[in-house]
Amino acid sequence: MELPGGGGDQLDMDWLQRSVEAYAGCAISVKKVDWNPVQIKGRLDRYQLDGAKTADIILSEKLNTCWTRFVGCKEMCHLIIDTKDGTIDSQYQVAAAEDAKKVIEEMIAVNNVAQVALSLPHLSEILARHCAVELLFPVTVRQAAVEGLEREEGVARQQIITQLAHKYKLPRHHVDQSLKPYYMEFWGGYALRAHNEVFG
Repeated sequence: MELPGGGGDQLDMDWLQRSVEAYAGCAISVKKVDWNPVQIKGRLDRYQLDGAKTADIILSEKLNTCWTRFVGCKEMCHLIIDTKDGTIDSQYQVAAAEDAKKVIEEMIAVNNVAQVALSLPHLSEILARHCAVELLFPVTVRQAAVEGLEREEGVARQQIITQLAHKYKLPRHHVDQSLKPYYMEFWGGYALRAHNEVFG
C-alpha cells in the first residue's frame, strides 16, 4: 500500500506539512537544535507573526530518521487536534474534547488497565501520539502485517517488527505497540466506524 505524498511505503513528510499548513491555516517551520533527546525529543511553539498564524516544530538533531519522522508528525498532529473555535489554541484545547476523551477511555477499557484522570494536555499528547502512528503506519497496513506475525514468535517475530520499522521509518517501539492485539482491536474497529460515518 502506497502512503500519501508519493513516498511509497513511507508517508512523505513534506506532503504532510503542506497538508497540515492548509488545514490549520498556518505556516510551519521545522528546526533542529542540539538537545539531548533523552530529556526532550521535540516541541511545538505556536504564535502570531505579523498577524499570521505560525508554528515552529523544534526537534533534537540527535534523533535518528525514524524518531525525527515520528516526533515531527506528532507535533503536526497537535495542529490538527488542538483547536478552539476552529483556530489553533496554544492551551491544548482538544477539538471535540469529549469525543477525544471517549476514544482514549475506550482504548484503556480494551487494554483492561485502570482508569486514569486525563487533563487536556495529557489527552492532547496521547491523542497526538496515536494519530502520528496512524498516519505513519495505518491500521490497514498493520492488518496485513499482523497476519504474518501470527505465525511467528520469539526472535523471528522481533525480526519482522524490526523490518517493518525500517520499511515504514517508524520507531521500533511504536511498531511493536501498534501491533499488539488490544491496539489492533481498538483501532481496527475505530477506523471501520469512522469510515462508515464518513462514507455511509
